[in-house]
Amino acid sequence: MTPDTPKWWRKTARDLNRFWSKVDIHPIRCWEWRGARSDGYGHFCLQTRMIRAHRYSWDLHFGSIPPSTCVLHSCDNRACVRPDHLFLGTLDDNNKDMAAKGRAKGTKLGEKNPNSKLTWSKVNEIRSLSLSSPSHRELAQRFRVSRTQIWNIVRGRNWKHR
Repeated sequence: MTPDTPKWWRKTARDLNRFWSKVDIHPIRCWEWRGARSDGYGHFCLQTRMIRAHRYSWDLHFGSIPPSTCVLHSCDNRACVRPDHLFLGTLDDNNKDMAAKGRAKGTKLGEKNPNSKLTWSKVNEIRSLSLSSPSHRELAQRFRVSRTQIWNIVRGRNWKHR
């Protein structure tokens, strides 16, 4: 701990006990965070502040994290706090890591995208129906997507791969 470490970040025995009580330690696999989570990341309340559990784990094992530095997971498990599964990188490193692992937004297209509301058969139906002139509003309501999505599908901006 450096002299400029904020008081809320200082580790007390109580904080350490609370932290480790929420970690499921396994000899081989990830050390799963069993406490509070948000977007898959473990969260830990330190004094009055919520911090990500993997960042706290890094700090416990390796020391302070430089400003503007990300703590990344080699295991690709957001709930993991195992120190040998963590590494430091820049935001650019994090984005490249996400893309390499197929998690970057837009890397999975069409039906392969888990957030997709449409299938190829529905897209083809939208394109066919748009020729017989129902409005984009009607198509959007029918297929439960936005009018912008309909517009992009009809004009070939979205769902153009295959």
